[in-house]
Amino acid sequence: MEERLLTIVSEVLELPRDRIHLDLCADQVENWDSLCLLNLVSAVESGFGVTIPIEELDSIAMVRDFVRFIPKEAL
Repeated sequence: MEERLLTIVSEVLELPRDRIHLDLCADQVENWDSLCLLNLVSAVESGFGVTIPIEELDSIAMVRDFVRFIPKEAL
């Protein structure tokens, strides 16, 4: 799961995979803005078959924050 998540984030952020890790924060990525966050959420939802509630978007500030929305079966 972790590798799949990191690959998804790498693709959306258009950054090399080796720069992506669970502790990567939004403020460390120049193009991680509100639109990028929506794209990340959409990609994670599609990639793992989950729904991330819109009211949770403010709580996503780093890659690791997506993990709590991914079911253990996908881990």
